[in-house]
Amino acid sequence: MESLKALVTTKNNKGPKCTIEILNRLLIKDNSAKVTEIKKNLLAIFSILSPMEIYGLIKIAPPACAEKIYPVDLVVKSEEKEVIYEVVRLLKSKFNPGFNFYVECIRRGGKMNCREVELGIGIGMMNYAKVKFNEPDFIVVINDIGDYATVSILKEGQEKLSVNSLKEK
Repeated sequence: MESLKALVTTKNNKGPKCTIEILNRLLIKDNSAKVTEIKKNLLAIFSILSPMEIYGLIKIAPPACAEKIYPVDLVVKSEEKEVIYEVVRLLKSKFNPGFNFYVECIRRGGKMNCREVELGIGIGMMNYAKVKFNEPDFIVVINDIGDYATVSILKEGQEKLSVNSLKEK
């Protein structure tokens, strides 16, 4: 799982079509890139490119079948205590004290208790950062995909892919 670099959600039953469209964008820079539908309407991207390079390649010309993209900052075993510990450690190593954030945990076939994870990370960051839902500096998105969970640190709305964003206003 060490080369898992991003997750992409697709529109209903568009996984196979989206796999081809995403590969067309990635193979230009990484001819060993792989895209696999790990759950229905959920694609995993494996590549030598960085998560942000993949994000940029897909965001600049998003496939119509793709809905959201989550560049992966961390892959961790899907156990509540492990996820809480690793996310708190990651946030404290990556950011200076005083930021605002919140945690969004999404179960995609896993059995993790998302509420426990969200609260645990909030408590673990006490006196270091504030949980703020209305004006966060960023959002920590945890995707529970079974045996593993991915962690993505995003600005609000950064994960959304839309062909409409390419139209001039």
